[in-house]
Amino acid sequence: MLEQKDIDIIRTIMKEEITESEKRMESVIDKRTTESEKRMESVMEKRITESEKRMESVMEKRITESEKRMESVMEKKITESEKRMESVMEKKITESEKRMESVMEKKITESEKRMESVIDKRITDSENLVLKELDRVQINVENGINAVQKNLDELSQYYRITKLENDNTALLLKMIDELSKRVEELERKTA
Repeated sequence: MLEQKDIDIIRTIMKEEITESEKRMESVIDKRTTESEKRMESVMEKRITESEKRMESVMEKRITESEKRMESVMEKKITESEKRMESVMEKKITESEKRMESVMEKKITESEKRMESVIDKRITDSENLVLKELDRVQINVENGINAVQKNLDELSQYYRITKLENDNTALLLKMIDELSKRVEELERKTA
């Protein structure tokens, strides 16, 4: 059997061996861990790069598909919106035209009534003015006719007087002729 001393020495040697072994193991583990980490880092880097490429490709594909779907949806929505807006616009324009037509019709009717009233007033004023002028002219014409009638009456009297004088003169001349003839006859008879 081993003595305590031997056991202690063995223990010490074992401790040293274990310590050295642990150091070597630690060194190997460190080395292996570092190498493993490097390999894992490289693999991870490679895998991450591949994953990023795949994800980028998938993402690009999905984004493209999404854009196409969104473009289609957007086009459809825009077309529907345009149709609705066109319908609304058409309706609003029709309503506006009807309102404007109604307003215009009302304004034209009012304007026609005002113009009719103004025209009637002006025609009435013109008629009154013409009638007043006709009355004035009639009075002037009547005054003129009366003056002419008076002159005509005076001329008529003058004509009658002159005719009477002419008749009288003719009678006197006739009487003078007859007297002359009688005087001549008497003179012939007496001579």
